[in-house]
Amino acid sequence: MKKLFWGIKKKTIAFYLAVLFTAFLFTYLTTSALVRRVIEDNLQEKYQFINEKSAIRLADYYQKSDTLMEKFIASQTFQDSLRREPLSKRQVVELRRELSYMTMDHLERSIYIDNKGAIYGELPFGFKKEEIKSWLNNFNFSSSYSTTKWLWCSGFGGTGDDDGLYVGRLLRHFDYPVEPGIVILHLNDQLFNEVLTDPDGDGVRRCIVTPAGEICYQLYDEVEISDYERTVCQTMLSRGEASVKENDELFLMREEKESGFYVLTVVPKSVLTQGVAAIRVQLSLVFLFACIGAYFFSVYYSGKITRPIQEINAAMNQYRATSAKNRLYLNSGTELDTIAQNYNEMVDQISDMVEKIRDDERKMYMLELDSLMYQINPHFLYNILDNIYMLARLDKNERTMKTIQALSEYLRIVLSNEREIITVREELEHVRCYVEMQQVRNGSLFEYEAECAADVADCMMLKILLQPVVENAIKHGFALMQTGGLIKVRATRDENCIRFRVWNNGVPIDENTLQLLNRIQTEPVENMRSIFQNRSGGYGINSVVKRLKLKYGGDFLFYYLDEEGGVSCNIVIPIEKDIK
Repeated sequence: MKKLFWGIKKKTIAFYLAVLFTAFLFTYLTTSALVRRVIEDNLQEKYQFINEKSAIRLADYYQKSDTLMEKFIASQTFQDSLRREPLSKRQVVELRRELSYMTMDHLERSIYIDNKGAIYGELPFGFKKEEIKSWLNNFNFSSSYSTTKWLWCSGFGGTGDDDGLYVGRLLRHFDYPVEPGIVILHLNDQLFNEVLTDPDGDGVRRCIVTPAGEICYQLYDEVEISDYERTVCQTMLSRGEASVKENDELFLMREEKESGFYVLTVVPKSVLTQGVAAIRVQLSLVFLFACIGAYFFSVYYSGKITRPIQEINAAMNQYRATSAKNRLYLNSGTELDTIAQNYNEMVDQISDMVEKIRDDERKMYMLELDSLMYQINPHFLYNILDNIYMLARLDKNERTMKTIQALSEYLRIVLSNEREIITVREELEHVRCYVEMQQVRNGSLFEYEAECAADVADCMMLKILLQPVVENAIKHGFALMQTGGLIKVRATRDENCIRFRVWNNGVPIDENTLQLLNRIQTEPVENMRSIFQNRSGGYGINSVVKRLKLKYGGDFLFYYLDEEGGVSCNIVIPIEKDIK
């Protein structure tokens, strides 16, 4: 027994630990996912804001470059350079001096090419005059009349020494329709460094992306942008996406509309998972302490449960072995006290039930004796009828003989207590016997016809369903008639059902009575009696419908029809089985 209840303790401990582990695993997974989602959302919001600030700085530099270009256009010296006449030496010196005075932050050099092909300003290293026209095509000035355009390239000569941002704009004459000149500004990449630098942007990779999708500048080159990340960048541009999470990295992109350049921030997995590991460690420690506490709590609490259970078990074993008068008293302060109280009540109830069963057994014995007597009484009645039949036969009284024979057949079905189910053929024979007795009494009041389809004659049905309907037709339908009555009973098959139709040509049923008769089927059994409580009769019909409900539930039909020339009662029941 001790081993049994120690098993209960172990099961209790194992149960609590299993519940804790399930709760921990669920909390661990959901909390980790939730914390990571929150961190990702916060990081996305944070770096979108940083990208927004960088885009504003980029737009500010674009405005500065555009303002400087407008100064070039507004300068009379540069306007004069666009005339068809060549410039004088004084005008050339003035143009060079004014070109050097035009400046802005991060400007490396300014170059001016007039509409006659003359070049003014400091040329980049490695520059070849023959390549200037083809290089200028990169600005695609033909797509706009006169706007400031930004272009990232690796210098004029392609050596890489002059990498940077080049700003270009067509310089058109205000008054004359002449070919425009071109102003080129070379800005160093420190401009991008200033645009991207942010004190809150540590641990991520931040880049400037050209309109063509080329990463032209990366802040902090410790970890270079991989080819995969460049592909993601190209995909984002082609789809017009502002944020994408791929391969556990977060890509955020912000376009600066005027220049067409983009600010790209790549948040690596190490930054996204920052803080999740700490949460997991804390959850693991909480789970460990919870398991230790649950172990000691389970040992203590299960002991409080198993001791009363031992007492209940001992009391039940004693009850089974001795008498039914044992009592159990507990004071554990738990639901087990209620169990002990219910146990005591159960013992009292069992004692009462044992006495009741003994009393019922005595009553059953008496009922068996009464049943034997009921079996003797019908047998005695049949013998008496046989004697009367023999006397009528000796007196050659055919009418009495016919009546006694019909009554005998009628009683054999009515008093056959062991048989509630009979064939359709037997039921019609029972109705015929009843009709013959009624015809003896009523003379020529009515005629009777019966028709039974061959495929339903041997089907099974409840006995004494049709006789009360026929009785109702004789009693009420022919109440005002002296002769000429007709009753027709027909049994046919309707798919998986048997359809009975009892028709008579008696007095039509009034509308109110017809509604009451057709209401019987839908009324609950306990309310059926009240339908005809203020009318005479109706008990036989009530009995028929009640027995149909008890036998078939709702799977039957019972209704009356007021037809031309008479009234019909229709009964439809399911086919049970045929007699073989």
